[in-house]
Amino acid sequence: MTKERTRISVVMSTRGRASVMQNAVRTILQNDHPDFEVVVVDQTDDNLTESSLDQFSSDPRVRFLRSATRGRSAGLNAGIREAHGALVLMTDDDCTVPADWLRQFEAAFAVNDRIGIVFGNVLPAPHDAAVGSIPAYIRQTPFLARGIRDKHRVEGLGACMAVRHSVWQSLSGFDEMLGAGSRFKAGEDGDLAMRALLAGHWIYETPVVWVTHYGLRKWEQLPALIDSYWHGTGAIMVKPIKTGQWEALPLLLRLAGKWVLGRSRVGASLGRQHRLMKLQSFCQGFLAGAAVRVNKETGLYVRPS
Repeated sequence: MTKERTRISVVMSTRGRASVMQNAVRTILQNDHPDFEVVVVDQTDDNLTESSLDQFSSDPRVRFLRSATRGRSAGLNAGIREAHGALVLMTDDDCTVPADWLRQFEAAFAVNDRIGIVFGNVLPAPHDAAVGSIPAYIRQTPFLARGIRDKHRVEGLGACMAVRHSVWQSLSGFDEMLGAGSRFKAGEDGDLAMRALLAGHWIYETPVVWVTHYGLRKWEQLPALIDSYWHGTGAIMVKPIKTGQWEALPLLLRLAGKWVLGRSRVGASLGRQHRLMKLQSFCQGFLAGAAVRVNKETGLYVRPS
């Protein structure tokens, strides 16, 4: 008897990226998994994204949601709340995926029932290095993180990420104060991973799962990108201190040194320049996070009233 496959939802949050979103959706639909849906959450104020997806309107697997929310985390949460899948896969609107992407993610979760989150590689598309760089995350071998002590070895990006719906729900979702378009600019993926490990879930990273990233950043744009990433990192790392989860303290010190010194796989193609800027942005994010209350039950930042 053939084992029934788990229904999968792919959720993407987008804003003002109609020209590239359709390419992402097209490659997802080329997957041959028998039971999946694509949920596109659009935070734009016009109809351009919806119009660009008209070509998929006859495909019952595609669902379009307009949202008045702002920020990647809020968009993902809105989409996941409406998703039907036991597994929720995420990628960015400027990425494309291979034809076996869904099956490989499903196989990764099957490695162990305790796995709550899976990260894959984010490969840079071919580009002119004289113009700029593409943020990427590449690891050569798989790794299974079984606790917070292993977090420094898993740094995957939300552009190639999946979570069990039940785990997302138990963790109260992504922190909407983190991530692109939010107060703390970035870090929603790493924050969810840290909270998952602290809650007893495992994280699996595997190079077998991958996406191609087309988000070229010109060299003059990189300082802003560096600032947002390390600002968000600082805001993530103050959370366990504010909630009294002292078992994470050795990890936080180790991660701080690793990220600030430029020894992270994230954005390896960006080089190791701007270390002072990284440190400054990290400290600013840490101090900004320290000034905002954290809900000790959910681990989420509390929005100011």
